[in-house]
Amino acid sequence: MQGVVAPLLRKQDWAYQEVREMIFDGRLPVGETIDQEALASDLGISRVPLRQGLARLIAEGLVVDHPHRQWSVAKLDHAEMVDVYQGRAVLDELLVSSACDRATDADLRELAEILDRQHDILQKGNAAEYRAVDREFHLLLHHLSGLPRTAQAEETLSLLAERYIRAYQQDVARRQCSFEEHVGIWEAMKSGDRQLSGRRAKEHITGGMRELEGDVESFQE
Repeated sequence: MQGVVAPLLRKQDWAYQEVREMIFDGRLPVGETIDQEALASDLGISRVPLRQGLARLIAEGLVVDHPHRQWSVAKLDHAEMVDVYQGRAVLDELLVSSACDRATDADLRELAEILDRQHDILQKGNAAEYRAVDREFHLLLHHLSGLPRTAQAEETLSLLAERYIRAYQQDVARRQCSFEEHVGIWEAMKSGDRQLSGRRAKEHITGGMRELEGDVESFQE
């Protein structure tokens, strides 16, 4: 399979994005040794930009650097998950509380439109589309907070949580629960209750963590 490098991206940036997606969707399973020569050939690039892309993934904790340039896909880790999710919970509570204070009627309508689309996608059962709209909902909440540095910190943690989020949302019942929690956050914001908004945002994150703790062992399969 020959890759097609996006024209506005450097090859190492494109390689980073492509390999990251391969890890997220399971084409590169957890614990698998990465054959750099074969992977570079599959992507249609040389090993130099591939190694540069892999270096970024090592920094993000998605790839492990072993001696003698033997790299592998990092295993999902319970301690890391708890660390990341607890950080996200604290930041999301602050961001959504602030968003509640600042949101206009137009902002609330925009959030409601996202929820409508999320509901429609939920009925179709498309997990990938659901994740995209789920992310859109959270990003808008963070933008509305007026706290760009805090939102940036949360975004960094969200990137680290991406594999866990995908594992959580593979289950349709969990996607339904996630959607209902989004609606609850929106309703609290609509009522102007900043404390309830923030608390529901925090519970949305910590609830996901508790669900994942129950099947964390399956991540290694």
